[in-house]
Amino acid sequence: MKILKGLFLSIVIFCFSVLLILIQINIAFDNTFLSSNYFSSSFDENNISTTLKDFAVYKIQNTNILPIDAKYPQSNNRNNNVMLDFNMSDLVHNYLDQDWLEEQLSLIVKGTHAYLVSDTTTLPIIDIQPIKESFFEGLVDELMKREEVKNSLTAMSKVFKLLDKVDASTISNNELVNRIMDLEIINDYGIDKDVVQNIITIYKENKDCEAADINKQIVSKIIKTKINYNGLQNEIDLNNVVNKIFKDIINPFETFRNLFKTNKTIILQTLIILCAILILIIFITCFKLYSSLNWISSGLVLSGLISILIGVIGSFFPLISNALYYNTIYKVSSIQEIESIVYIKDWIKAFIDKYFTTLIIQGAILIILAVIIFIVAKIISKTTSKKNTSNKTVGQALTDGNVAVASKTISLARKAFVLVVRTVAVFILIALISYVVTQKLDDFSTTINDCKASIEQVSDYIKNIDILEILKDIMIDEH
Repeated sequence: MKILKGLFLSIVIFCFSVLLILIQINIAFDNTFLSSNYFSSSFDENNISTTLKDFAVYKIQNTNILPIDAKYPQSNNRNNNVMLDFNMSDLVHNYLDQDWLEEQLSLIVKGTHAYLVSDTTTLPIIDIQPIKESFFEGLVDELMKREEVKNSLTAMSKVFKLLDKVDASTISNNELVNRIMDLEIINDYGIDKDVVQNIITIYKENKDCEAADINKQIVSKIIKTKINYNGLQNEIDLNNVVNKIFKDIINPFETFRNLFKTNKTIILQTLIILCAILILIIFITCFKLYSSLNWISSGLVLSGLISILIGVIGSFFPLISNALYYNTIYKVSSIQEIESIVYIKDWIKAFIDKYFTTLIIQGAILIILAVIIFIVAKIISKTTSKKNTSNKTVGQALTDGNVAVASKTISLARKAFVLVVRTVAVFILIALISYVVTQKLDDFSTTINDCKASIEQVSDYIKNIDILEILKDIMIDEH
């Protein structure tokens, strides 16, 4: 019987140790990868915002962006609406505040991480007010350098001459517009009434200025009208962006937020509940406090040593951090051109080192706790042994033969009844373990399947939507 009991308790302690190791792994993961505080601090310490800014600038400088469907005076051999495509390198280099870009990229990454791990309830909001005016001025300057814009603006000189000849104060705007629209060059260049109206307004306000300055103001005015510059928002709410982009499918941000939340709640809670059930099984099986504590302390020592071993191996052999880096970030070929990419490699290594260091610390704490429990068990064992010896001596002095036999019979019956109750209780707890595991696995499986479905939907859906058009709609103030 003792052999079976010892074998059963050994199996229980092994399961108990495995659960403790899983709890340590889960807690270490929560305190590193799923901790917005650690993520934010390590992000800043390793200058990741610099890498992101360098990468963003590199991508923009090497991409032809089509910023505006701008209508301006142009020759009749072109379409009336011209998509002005040009390389953005000069615009970004000369007019985009690099510090602002770095700050906003940092805000986006850290804010999104905090949202996904449920440390905040909303995605970040990007403040574009600091660079709105300067970036637009830079856009106009770059457009003014283009030959097609310069050539198209030659029609302006004809309009200016006509305006110089007439007294604009004595002629209504409508009449003046009609007279200009009758000019042959206006028809040749396909200039419409809206453009002519803008030209007249700007000329009246700046007729003493140089023609080049007036031309710039006209281009600026036309573009501002075209993109509804005055209606542009001063901030971009990423919550609105995400909701509009994924309005027709499952929101992947919410899906992954639920996944990480599941890791923080369902998985950890399940492991703790299972550990508590196993501890109850140990106490019921041993039925002695000091014996139960001895078994529990052995489980704590085993899980603590394994946790320390995992942490030491992971810390001294950087295979995991290198594998993560070279199989994820480094596979983006364009990012290899960024000198500051080394910061990301160091950042990943810092995350992994922190994770394994946490495991080592947790393992040491478990071993210390095991030693304390073992000492307490020894004290209880000695105290119990003395009481039992004293009670046995008193019992022998007070009982005669007949009473002793009756007492022994009652004691055996009580022990048998208690044994049956303990056995039934253990089987009930084992059944409870099966129930808890089944229920929690179903919940976790549902979350995983939702993530898979979301990824599949997004990969197909994202190809068929115009994200730039969505951003344009969001940035225009409808009020």
